[in-house]
Amino acid sequence: DPPDRENISQFKSSSVAGPDFIWVVTVDGELMRISNQGVAHKVVQPAPVEVVTFTDSIHGFTADRKSYVWTTADGGNTWQQVVAQQGGFEQPQQLIFNGASQGWLVGVYKVWRTTDGGRSWQLRFSTGRATDERIARLYYGAFPNSDTGWVTSTSNVLIHTNDGGLNWKTLTIEAPRMDLRDAFF
Repeated sequence: DPPDRENISQFKSSSVAGPDFIWVVTVDGELMRISNQGVAHKVVQPAPVEVVTFTDSIHGFTADRKSYVWTTADGGNTWQQVVAQQGGFEQPQQLIFNGASQGWLVGVYKVWRTTDGGRSWQLRFSTGRATDERIARLYYGAFPNSDTGWVTSTSNVLIHTNDGGLNWKTLTIEAPRMDLRDAFF
């Protein structure tokens, strides 16, 4: 199917898949593969989705609000559902995989982790259980490996783990009041 041209510039998630393609999710939940020639191809199934990530040019993952996680091993030509997360993901913001099995999903209020390629997910952080009341919501994270993670939050606060999300440390950035929106490694 051709993409919805009116919303193609409004991406809420993107991931590079090798040197030739980028995958994007539009604000309407359309999943699209865009080539380095500018050709966009809308994927019909799965849809609608919230986030997408690729670990290389052929292996990718996507998730939706209804708690479904999908994977591809052929560059996005076909997608298989790997799990329906009980209780849902509550507004997924970001999906990150460090290889085929280790992954993280950052939602507006929670962080989940998988160690089996997305077949099961464990809740690792929740703003409702946070001891720091300044953490009203989460934005995006950086997870350079399966144990270490940084997640941006409101009110100059970062949360950090170095044990796979079992324990989180709150870090306050000494600066004028601001919301930290992203982190990169």
